[in-house]
Amino acid sequence: MSNLYSFKLEANKWVIKARWFYLLLVSFICLALSWPKLLLIDWSNLNWLSEPVLFLFAISFLGNLFLLVMSRIIDLETAHRHVPILSFLQIVFEVIIISLFIYDYQANSQILSSLFFIPIVESIVLFGNHGPLIVSMVIGVILNAIIFLVNLSGWEFLLKKTESDILNKFPASSIFTWSLIFSAIYLVVGSVSSYIAKQISLREKKLEEEMVNNQVQINALRNFNKELEKDTRELQAKDFELSRANQRLETLEEAKSKFVSVTAHQLRTPLSAIKWTFDMILTGGLGPVNVEQKEFLTKGFASTQRMIRIVNDLLHVDQMDTDKIDLKYEKVDLNSLLESVSFEFTNQATSKEIKFEVKTPAKALPEIEADQVKLRIVLENLIDNAIKYTPKGGVVTITLSDAKLNTAQSMIEVIVSDSGIGIPESEKSKIFSKFFRATNAIRTEPDGSGIGLYISKDIIEKHGGSLWYESSSEKGSSFHLALPMRQRAV
Repeated sequence: MSNLYSFKLEANKWVIKARWFYLLLVSFICLALSWPKLLLIDWSNLNWLSEPVLFLFAISFLGNLFLLVMSRIIDLETAHRHVPILSFLQIVFEVIIISLFIYDYQANSQILSSLFFIPIVESIVLFGNHGPLIVSMVIGVILNAIIFLVNLSGWEFLLKKTESDILNKFPASSIFTWSLIFSAIYLVVGSVSSYIAKQISLREKKLEEEMVNNQVQINALRNFNKELEKDTRELQAKDFELSRANQRLETLEEAKSKFVSVTAHQLRTPLSAIKWTFDMILTGGLGPVNVEQKEFLTKGFASTQRMIRIVNDLLHVDQMDTDKIDLKYEKVDLNSLLESVSFEFTNQATSKEIKFEVKTPAKALPEIEADQVKLRIVLENLIDNAIKYTPKGGVVTITLSDAKLNTAQSMIEVIVSDSGIGIPESEKSKIFSKFFRATNAIRTEPDGSGIGLYISKDIIEKHGGSLWYESSSEKGSSFHLALPMRQRAV
């Protein structure tokens, strides 16, 4: 059912309820005016029904009761057909009752004529824009017809009236004058009421459009909520699946970390023994060796060192993943540390005929606060990469710089430069990623874990320093690490 007809039906019910009050009021006034006649009525028989005031009283209340019942039984689904009929009957009933009151109380017709304003005002809500104007015109015609017919003797003859008409006491000209004045007032009130009805109609139309739009939005929101609920259920199911998968991954990760930790710890001891054995043989501690034997032993020693670094790297990654890294800061002489680390790679550089040099400032540098073991891992990774990816006859240079020593940050910089294969431009953003190896690095050296630079960057950043590089393909690379002199208290 349209919202407009729903409103009209409620307006009809309101009019019916309001009519009970003014019908009672008018009936009591008329009873008071007819009180002398009512005292003479013989109430023992039904002759009292012929008394006009009592007849009007009964007709008024029965008619309004009929309209009330009709408004209650109207089906909301068919209100668009029944509500206009009910509204029409309301106005017709109102006009007939008031007309009968005016006719029966002609002496007070000037006062009772004001009751015609009631159906005009009611038509604002019961009819459309032009309803009040039409009703006011019809009422004006009815009022003048009543006045005209009452003053015709033929009308009295037709009605077989025997009593003299009270209205004849008044001059006919004055009666028609005030009836015409009332008709004009009805037209004015009807015009104003039509304008008001038009404004109400426009408001109702806008209201109905807004309600339709709101309903469309509500339906859209309902559909959206249904889709959202469906998506939510799917997301919850996916979330549950992901949670279970994550739990399985965490279990596997824990098992993997445990395996790596145990395996690395188990490998480190025998590898250290092998390294010590190779060192003893190479240095002549177990007897003299010829040149050819020394060459093979040097390669075995380098491979053992590489294996030890890989094991250490795996242990460090495991500690990073489980957040168990604990740096132990101490006073470190970078000159001595750099000489110690570079000495380990002398044989490796010599075997590849690489020019390997360490450059330090002429003036001794102050000690820094650092974890010497972890810092050694970084230097070993950087130097090993430089030698590994530099071709035969190339150059690897380690520079210890004090250029930033007297700055506000007070840092010492170590630069590991090489004339090796460099880093491809398209892969530079991934160079510090875990397990990543550049394509040209894989071609040059198939063996490798891809975790050296990842670990090195983590260690340097935990020291409050920074690690970066400069590189161009086929022209080599320079890795810079800057370390603060003192560690900030956490």
